[in-house]
Amino acid sequence: MKLKKTLPVLLLVVLLGVAACTSSKSAGGTKSGGSSAKAGAKSSPVTVRLSGDWTNLNPYDTAGNIGTDIIASGVFDRLVALGPDGKTVVPYLATKWTESATDLTFTIRDGVKCSDGSALDAAAAATSLKFMITQPESKLLLGNGPYTVTNDASSVSIKLGSAYSDALYKLTDLHASIVCPAEIPLLKAKNSTTAIGSGPYTITQAVHNDHITLAPNKNWTWGPNGESAQKPGFPSKVTLQVITDESTAANELLSGQVDVAPISGPDVARLIGDKSLSHSTFGGQYLSPLVFNPTNDVLKDLAVRQAISQAIDTKSFMQADTGGYGVTSPSFFAPDATCYDPKVASLVPPTDVGAAQKLMESAGYTLSGGKMEKDGKQVTLNLLTTTAYFGSASAEYLVEALGKLGIALKVTSLDASGYSGALVKGNFDLLLGLLSGGGPAPGDYILYMTGPNFTAGGANTAYDDPEVDTLVKAAFAATGDQQCPAWAAVQQKVIANRDVLPMDQQIKQFFTRDVAMQTLTMVHLDTLTR
Repeated sequence: MKLKKTLPVLLLVVLLGVAACTSSKSAGGTKSGGSSAKAGAKSSPVTVRLSGDWTNLNPYDTAGNIGTDIIASGVFDRLVALGPDGKTVVPYLATKWTESATDLTFTIRDGVKCSDGSALDAAAAATSLKFMITQPESKLLLGNGPYTVTNDASSVSIKLGSAYSDALYKLTDLHASIVCPAEIPLLKAKNSTTAIGSGPYTITQAVHNDHITLAPNKNWTWGPNGESAQKPGFPSKVTLQVITDESTAANELLSGQVDVAPISGPDVARLIGDKSLSHSTFGGQYLSPLVFNPTNDVLKDLAVRQAISQAIDTKSFMQADTGGYGVTSPSFFAPDATCYDPKVASLVPPTDVGAAQKLMESAGYTLSGGKMEKDGKQVTLNLLTTTAYFGSASAEYLVEALGKLGIALKVTSLDASGYSGALVKGNFDLLLGLLSGGGPAPGDYILYMTGPNFTAGGANTAYDDPEVDTLVKAAFAATGDQQCPAWAAVQQKVIANRDVLPMDQQIKQFFTRDVAMQTLTMVHLDTLTR
């Protein structure tokens, strides 16, 4: 089994170092070309692309909300972080800790101040954690609970209530940010333009659908891995510019109007060819799935889920979705992920529309005039997707593929905020899940598919399968060499049931000009250096 106790768990995780001036490889992917950030460089402004508007500033309410995650990396701190290798958990607000599958205790750093001047001590950290565990996101961070948070003068402790061996890694996640006491009323009021944090920046201006401006917090000297606002080259200002169009973002990179940007689609090739830019990639270890809503009467039938899965060629979907910058897998783990089970491939029949049609007919449906019908009515399903992650071509491919099966597909494509709202309410038949991430610990993904649903305080978007729940609990309780066999059992059951169809994982493409940074999940503002 691969080493697990030093590996991160992050939604949509990418590791990126972009200070290279010659081709090289890193733990997170590849780097090539461009000018490097020079040691001791003069402090100057940095402009970072946001691919969409931020929906709020609540780090615990972030389903499909990449903009909020990026902002959180600049204004809030976390108990622990990841080292430069993207694997090792290192001190941040906590100077040291002890952990087990059910209990964690952190010693809190002295001298940390919030932007309002108050101390972020053990009591304040406990207040933040007590608020966090009331939010649905806590299920993905700490397992199914119930949780108990306590503190003394110098430390804070979390009792998880149920075994969740990935909790330490999850506390490196932006969704596990520690907020200052005065920030909690702002979160409850859904304030989306101001924040009180202890992180490296403070918000000076925020205009939705346009930009957000951050000023350095000169007192921030407690960052992980030696990061500090006193470090040479620390930006004098950061502007997060909302640029939704890929070609526009690429053009502004080339013209120098933007310094840091994720880019996807056909513009990637021309940016790779520009030697003034540094380029990094990372694929991560989970795949975004097509989720079948278990409350839909049609989709309750395994034969129908199998037929839909056989009608879709995931490699063709990946080509449409990413322009070829992606990977596919028979499991919801990527083939190079920790605990990936290659035996899952034997459970996946090849793409075959004819065989899929026969499966539908065996389930009581009739193919008539190219339409799959029952009781004279064509099968019609609603697909939910988001412009924050998936391009229109991905939905167009699914419409075409299921059209060949005889199923009509109606597409609802929403921004991050609308997608999040529809997701938690279960307003979909099929869902393109925004669940892809880079961390190898399985718990990051599986809680989207097991345990309580959103209405019951959980995060489950997929189905209610007691057998899978039991397997997941056993996997979370497993340690050492027992973990991967336990997670193999989970993968085999989920794929055999066709409860989800693993679709693809986008290979993230990041470009910078004269900026070094480490990105975990996406751009981490606390690591920018000019």
